[in-house]
Amino acid sequence: MDELIKNKINDFWSKKAIKTPNGQWVRWWQSPHIIRTINKKVSGVACNGFSQGLINLAKEHSKGRTYKRGISVGCGSGNKEMNLIQQGLLEEFTLYELAEERIKAGRKLAQQLGIEAKVNFIESDALKIETREASYDFVHWNKALHHMMDTEEAVKWSHHVLEEGGMFYMDDYVGLPGFSGQIQCLKL
Repeated sequence: MDELIKNKINDFWSKKAIKTPNGQWVRWWQSPHIIRTINKKVSGVACNGFSQGLINLAKEHSKGRTYKRGISVGCGSGNKEMNLIQQGLLEEFTLYELAEERIKAGRKLAQQLGIEAKVNFIESDALKIETREASYDFVHWNKALHHMMDTEEAVKWSHHVLEEGGMFYMDDYVGLPGFSGQIQCLKL
């Protein structure tokens, strides 16, 4: 990823409001009914909590294992990753994000939760920095994989850095990759 693209990503996500001035935005992920419905479709249980259905499946699959080192790309403020630490699925996370304002918010949240020693925020492109094979036992993608310029390459990278027996955890949009196909879709 070249510097121009990285800077554009940083500018967009750093300026995008983390909270609205009046606090009145309603997003789908703020609706308890929608969250319970999604969790039921994912796990069979209409539970509360964003991505909790998938978290429950991950816990079930791991059979009580606590993963040692997780990595997340495009983590935003890292709240989803910190939730996994708090729920005992992971011990620590390396969190990659390109928007410095999101990182600042994440560091503040980690401090408030008392887990700042368990999260390491890095403002960079993980796919360029993290190249060591089998260096993590948990690779996390949550609402970020579809933003990658080459999703197939990102999944290959995930496999490369994931140690054998580790978990590939992906909760994401599964449609056309990146920014491709929008004009073709409009024509349909």
